[in-house]
Amino acid sequence: MHYLRSYLFIFDSPKWALNLLFGAVCLLIPAVGPLLVQGYCFEVIEALHRRRRDTDYPEFTFEKFVPYLVRGVWPFLVGLVIMVPLGFLFFIGFFGIGVASAAVAGGGRGPAGNAAGVLILLMYLGFFLLLALVSFVTMPLLLRAGLIQDFAPAFALAFAKDFLGKMWVEMLLSTLFLWVTSPFVLLAGVLAFCVGYIPAAMIILLAQHHLWYQLYELYLQRGGQPIPLKPEGREED
Repeated sequence: MHYLRSYLFIFDSPKWALNLLFGAVCLLIPAVGPLLVQGYCFEVIEALHRRRRDTDYPEFTFEKFVPYLVRGVWPFLVGLVIMVPLGFLFFIGFFGIGVASAAVAGGGRGPAGNAAGVLILLMYLGFFLLLALVSFVTMPLLLRAGLIQDFAPAFALAFAKDFLGKMWVEMLLSTLFLWVTSPFVLLAGVLAFCVGYIPAAMIILLAQHHLWYQLYELYLQRGGQPIPLKPEGREED
């Protein structure tokens, strides 16, 4: 894995500034904007995979507005199916935390109140750790959805299990790398672009998907199951 390369590859394109600008503009579009950007990022992954190199990636063009949107819908739907039940459980859990908080507020500062406060803190941490774990284990399904460009075939649990079994160490390191570097990229984006964190957020998204590309290529090198791709020129079908 070449972690810094996930950021540096962005600037290999002679139109890198326009790619970031167009992506940032799309991120500002309500509802559909993030889907457009995600569709573009998966087009980048597929292009790098087909070309067997990461020194040349497709430019962002509004002529592919619809293909980007359609492609971005599939991983969104897969994530939605997974996260909605989890969100329901979170709602129940946080409702329970709220009830416990009210009990603590009424119980004063005694030992029971302190113990309840610690319990509430642990519950919060547990929920956030569960969310991080779910995001971690669903990454292979999102990758498959974005590359295969379909819904039902994306739920290949055998593929996800095999991917996690072969790549969990690199997946964990990639996640930690993004967690550590993202705040600095956002800060640099604010200072360099003077318009906020949106262009920097586009850089982080491209870096994340480049890491996914690297993970997928390494997975294939370790004997993993290739994801079937549509024939070139038929991404919008």
